[in-house]
Amino acid sequence: MRLAFSAALAAALGVTVYAAVNLHLLSFPSGTRYVTMRTNQAMTEQEAQALVQDDLRERSDAPNGNSAVLPPQQSFQSVKEAEAAMDMTLILPSAMPEMKLDSIEGQSFYNEAGYQNNTVRIVCSDPGGRMLGVTTKREVIPEGTPLTSYTLHEFDEGSEGSYRSKSGITFTTLAESDSTGERTAQIATVLLGEYEYSLVFVGFEPQEWQKIVDSTDLSPYQN
Repeated sequence: MRLAFSAALAAALGVTVYAAVNLHLLSFPSGTRYVTMRTNQAMTEQEAQALVQDDLRERSDAPNGNSAVLPPQQSFQSVKEAEAAMDMTLILPSAMPEMKLDSIEGQSFYNEAGYQNNTVRIVCSDPGGRMLGVTTKREVIPEGTPLTSYTLHEFDEGSEGSYRSKSGITFTTLAESDSTGERTAQIATVLLGEYEYSLVFVGFEPQEWQKIVDSTDLSPYQN
């Protein structure tokens, strides 16, 4: 089975309709990493876990064996510019705190099977050291092509949880600490159709980041 691998969130802490390819969404912890997977193949969670482990083992044994092409990262001046260039719908929470926009960066990943993954990362910060990141990934799987893709999120063991927003969307929540253990990022991530949407918070109290998650209208990804 062909696997398409995409890098997880930053450690700081065409046109195919998915219904036509019978897409399945899976998510599960794997050691100190959390896996989110899309596949148009029938498989159990146990089979998915074994597939990821086998793929990681193969990549470790042959680090240059991946046939995927990863173009350079692009920088954008605005959300609209990024949407047009990356062919994506980008959504920001309506209750964004007053923060400075640090960067909008995008990257495209594709392989010879026609699989395409576009990712845009938006990072904001304030003078107090707080950081808010929005990572949006859109995957396109060609109709009739058997293919599975997954994302790895590093996380602190035992931190996995969930948060149900006021709009009824259940996010997986994870925490990731830096090497010193002094800064911890709270991550809220969800798979919706073609999109994987993640919010990354550093320096926010639970009631603060939950208010921001609640204000995020992801209905365009559900249509």
